[in-house]
Amino acid sequence: MVPLVISAIASGTDIKVVSAGGETLQDAPHMKYFTRKDSGIHGPKDFEGKTVAFNSFGACAEFVTKKYLSQHGVDVSKVNWLVVPDNQSQQALATKNVDIAIIHPPFSDSAEADPQLHKLWSDWDEDRGLGGMAPYSVNGAFARAHPQAVKDFVAAIARAGNWVNAHPDEARKLTAERLGIDEKLVKRYAYVKDLVVTEPPIQYYIDILE
Repeated sequence: MVPLVISAIASGTDIKVVSAGGETLQDAPHMKYFTRKDSGIHGPKDFEGKTVAFNSFGACAEFVTKKYLSQHGVDVSKVNWLVVPDNQSQQALATKNVDIAIIHPPFSDSAEADPQLHKLWSDWDEDRGLGGMAPYSVNGAFARAHPQAVKDFVAAIARAGNWVNAHPDEARKLTAERLGIDEKLVKRYAYVKDLVVTEPPIQYYIDILE
């Protein structure tokens, strides 16, 4: 994710972003926010004093959420942040081990179908997709030594991303088959056109990290 790459570069790692990746759209968000229907949690201020499950520190779920909550007057130091893998967050929420869960696809689609749970919002609602561009990166020394290999890789994944955008239903079916889950629980994925990196999603995280 962008902030992890930025942090790695800032600490001296030789790494380069070589292409964009996923794109957050209104009907294809990068992550969704859930709580239990009986939780009494409805808005950002309700996060204070609650335990939030998310997949990792230092990436999108942490920074996008903290930025959004801060914009709504939430003291993020009063939120208990707990790292839980995406494929376990729905269960952790249903069993009341956490109060809120931030879940990425395809596991977010299963959570959305759970009658015990309520979707609060998605990252599209928070920043209109700026925080959801998940890029591909490569070791800098490898890129300099094997530029054609990097070009070939980027060309291949760009074609794949464009194919997924053009064939969302077929892509859903392939994802369900690969992961062994019900196709009904896999909603669409979206990718940046041609996987071209643009400045706004990068600057978004630079500003947050600064």
